[in-house]
Amino acid sequence: MIPSTVGLHSLLPPTQVSYGDPRYPAKIQNRQSKIPQGRHIGLPLPIPPPPMPWINRAPVHLALVSISLLWTLPSLGLLVSSLRPPEDILTTGWWTVFRHPFDMTQYSLENYRAVLGAEGMGQALLNSFTIAIPATVMPIAIATFAAYALAWMRFPGRQWLFMA
Repeated sequence: MIPSTVGLHSLLPPTQVSYGDPRYPAKIQNRQSKIPQGRHIGLPLPIPPPPMPWINRAPVHLALVSISLLWTLPSLGLLVSSLRPPEDILTTGWWTVFRHPFDMTQYSLENYRAVLGAEGMGQALLNSFTIAIPATVMPIAIATFAAYALAWMRFPGRQWLFMA
C-alpha cells in the first residue's frame, strides 16, 4: 500500500532528478540510468493549466446549460403532445399541461394504441428493430477488435492506419 503522504509525482520515473531530491527515493534515483527510454518513459510530464476560478467558468456553463435546454425543448413538446388526447392537441398548446401537471385526466396513451394498432405498423416497428440493433452492435464489435489490434499488436502499416 502506498502511504498517503506520497504524491503521484513521486511514483512516476522522473526525467531529471537532482540527487538528494527528497521527493524521489534513492532507489529510483540510482535506477534512473537503467530505465529504458520509450513512449512514456523519459518524456517530461505535461504541466497542467492553472485552475480557473469558478467565476470565469460560470458564463460558459450558463451558456451551455441554456443551449442544452433550448435544444431539448422541441423534443419535450413532442413527448408531451404524444401523451395528450387528439382534441387537446388541436385546441391548446403542449405547454398548458404544466398548469396542472398531476391531473392524470389530461394524459392518454390512445395515440400510441392508434399508431401501433394501425395496419402494418407493428410489423414495421419490428422490422426497424431487426435492422437497427444488429446495424449498431456489429460495427461496435468490429471497432472493438480493431482498437485492440491497433493498441497492442505491432504490424506493418500500423502508424498509417492511426493517421487515417
